[in-house]
Amino acid sequence: MKYAKWLAQAEHDIGAAQALQAAGHHEWACFVALQAAEKAEKAYFFALGMEAPFQRGKDGHDLIKLSDAWPSSVRAAIPELAEALARLNQHAENTRYPHPGVSKARAPYLAPHEDYEPGDSKQALEDARAVVDVCVNLAAEAKRFADGLGSVLGASA
Repeated sequence: MKYAKWLAQAEHDIGAAQALQAAGHHEWACFVALQAAEKAEKAYFFALGMEAPFQRGKDGHDLIKLSDAWPSSVRAAIPELAEALARLNQHAENTRYPHPGVSKARAPYLAPHEDYEPGDSKQALEDARAVVDVCVNLAAEAKRFADGLGSVLGASA
């Protein structure tokens, strides 16, 4: 069960992000939280018996583009995830590379560890947890559907 391994890694990544947060590595906690959400989203596709879209390139790491490939009925049922996905997407690069500061009160150029604070990692972990939880439920439902479809198709053969 390929999807189960992806979900297991997403859960493991949540734990790693929590450890990084506790150690004061808020930038890395945010990045790993983003990774957890990405793996959970991809698990849903695998549970459907599909490959995750955008296997190569930047789009394969964009949480919004991944969720846009979900059935519209699924997206409509969980509109609150859109904000969480957008917030997590912001951690793709600034968590890893020095970048211009966004506030005049801060230095004009910041290393990630200078830019990320406890509130940032707290929000990222909450967002990742929400995404992972939804994807666990979606994957379970998708797997039940795929198994049922297989039984129906097998019986008609």
